[in-house]
Amino acid sequence: MTVEVLRATDHRRMRWANRGGWTTEIVAVPHADDWQWRLSVADVASDGPFSRFPGVARTIALLSGNGFALSVDGAPEQVIDRSFEPFHFDGSAETDCRLIDGPVQDVNLMVRRGSVDLSFSFITVPPGAAVSVDAEVVVVVAGSITAGGRRLDLLDAVRSTEGSLSIVALDDQQAVVAVIQFPRRANAE
Repeated sequence: MTVEVLRATDHRRMRWANRGGWTTEIVAVPHADDWQWRLSVADVASDGPFSRFPGVARTIALLSGNGFALSVDGAPEQVIDRSFEPFHFDGSAETDCRLIDGPVQDVNLMVRRGSVDLSFSFITVPPGAAVSVDAEVVVVVAGSITAGGRRLDLLDAVRSTEGSLSIVALDDQQAVVAVIQFPRRANAE
């Protein structure tokens, strides 16, 4: 099994497509300029429209802050004020964001329709506990873990090319990881 560590300090930071804010690209497959799927973390500092991505399915989840409300193609607002709960929407939709009470940070998975079938979930790992997961990418979104024998801190990620990856939360803190995987199921050890 090949394990690649993607350090937060090496992630690419860029302007949103609509120039309204900033995002940090954690991983883009097969590569940044022509991706089939991409995972990033956005810093949302003000109300406004989301960038539109025709032909892309999007999943977003709150990481930090008091939350936000999304209006997708004029539908009633969907309030997203609980961390680590994915919300799915069409990337080509006209999507407006209203912050609830101050800036937020969210994690965003974008998948080009018809390119690949991925699932996106969050796993909470209690202090000192271990979890085994078949995953393409695991990103630390709270706490710290070890994976593949390496320590990973906030927004560090690990890619695994095959097989199961063991994730262990450090003894003194609970960890939460975002998991991108081909449709398989994470199993607690």
